[in-house]
Amino acid sequence: MKMRMFLIFVLAAFLAPAVQAIVLDNMDNVLASNGGLWHDERNYNPPLLKQNTDVAFVCDTTGSMMIDYTVFDGGQYDVVPRANIIFPTLTPDMAITFCWYKGNTAGPEHVREIILYSNNLGDAVARYAVANGEETIAVGWQYVVANISDFVVTQGTFDWSDVDTIDIWVSCWGYVGPWGEEGSYQIMPTNTPVYIDCLQLVPEPATMSLLALGALAMLKKRKA
Repeated sequence: MKMRMFLIFVLAAFLAPAVQAIVLDNMDNVLASNGGLWHDERNYNPPLLKQNTDVAFVCDTTGSMMIDYTVFDGGQYDVVPRANIIFPTLTPDMAITFCWYKGNTAGPEHVREIILYSNNLGDAVARYAVANGEETIAVGWQYVVANISDFVVTQGTFDWSDVDTIDIWVSCWGYVGPWGEEGSYQIMPTNTPVYIDCLQLVPEPATMSLLALGALAMLKKRKA
């Protein structure tokens, strides 16, 4: 019996957040020009924001967002995919999660920041730092959990009940630094794409685990 309850607890702890997650975009159809949600706020030509269907660079389902730095010509360091997504009321016990793929450990290509916009009280901005270009990040999928409680409001009076726009700021600007100090230098881009997938909103895991355990206990009581 004790072992059964322990297994139930473990399963609830790991499965409850996944079951309760709100899928904001599975990235199977990215581009607004094709019916998707996203466009590049910097509007580069040729475009760096693209749809990917190569399953080798898909974290979930059949597609992902591609930032195609193979066409980098020395000027498009920052690519800012923007989507208009109507969020539910965001609270501190929630988190925005997604996966991104790092293609070259030696290169500076990375997801830099998540930016949320609230327009109810003016152009208010809240930011969450993912990486700044100095970190050494291994090749492969990176899983980001951006807790709402860790977002920093940098502009205006933010209304968490009225968030309708999100940016995922991607950059190939990197450096060994701190930048500007003696001995610092820029890490040059390696023309390696970045892939983004599985954008979700999840509740705080511990809370959901307790709710799941409560539901299981109620079911057990009803059977008894």
